[in-house]
Amino acid sequence: VRDAERTLETYSDTLSVLTSLLINNYGGYFRVREGSNGTRYLDYLTNYGGTNPQEIRFGENILDLSSQIDASDIVTILIPEGAELEDGTKVNITSVNGGLNYISDNTAVGKWGRVWGYAEFPDISDPAELLTEARKYLTNLTAFPQTINLTAFDLSYVDTDIESLNLGYWTNFISSPHGLQGTYLLQKLTRHLTAPQNDQVTFGIVRTTISGQTANTS
Repeated sequence: VRDAERTLETYSDTLSVLTSLLINNYGGYFRVREGSNGTRYLDYLTNYGGTNPQEIRFGENILDLSSQIDASDIVTILIPEGAELEDGTKVNITSVNGGLNYISDNTAVGKWGRVWGYAEFPDISDPAELLTEARKYLTNLTAFPQTINLTAFDLSYVDTDIESLNLGYWTNFISSPHGLQGTYLLQKLTRHLTAPQNDQVTFGIVRTTISGQTANTS
């Protein structure tokens, strides 16, 4: 946990401040939760912590689909560095990575080419831990498509044995004709109670954590 202090020089409402400082910088979601004592709490979460049993499949409940890739976010080779040492240098992964100070995703390199990036993890002083976190971070940078926008039909409307889709839950997504498969976060859900066939569902990939988001990547 890293302490952070922010100073505002103008008046603003609380929601705008929280949105600009947290959501806009690090992603995530706000959720109002009522505790057992009746007190309401505002949670700040990367996801709601659940999985939708209902899968999204082409030919079953997908009505329309489009995907978007932001090529500026793609990195296939990453140079990670950790905490600063007393001599002014920074922890690297050469001692645990065969003498190399970088890692690569060969599959992504084959598709996108050699796209270099740099990430700093100032709280990590162990090379092995740095290598582990760097691999996780690179996975996020090579995961694509970046965003999937689709119109889907919630099968729970026609089959009571199927659980309805929940916002903020991970969802298995399969569309063989588009070559897309994975577990995505249900980021946006718009309900049309009188016309469920028009429900708008938006999925996105795993977002980087707050600690990962503070890494300087170019």
